[in-house]
Amino acid sequence: MSIHNERPIDLPEPNPDKSPEIIPPNPPEILPEQPAPEIIPSTPAPEIEPVPAPNVETDFPTEMPPDHF
Repeated sequence: MSIHNERPIDLPEPNPDKSPEIIPPNPPEILPEQPAPEIIPSTPAPEIEPVPAPNVETDFPTEMPPDHF
């Protein structure tokens, strides 16, 4: 059994009559000068109250407390 392909692959021949289309790049759009937008001072952000972090030793006990009857 031969792996070689007996028939050559037909490649499309380049057509010398038709030149590839050259697409010119778009010229950059020249925008008229616009005045700079006014900078509106932003309102100060409201102060955020700090949330206390959970205390690992008291909020999450590793040992179960003994049951008191």
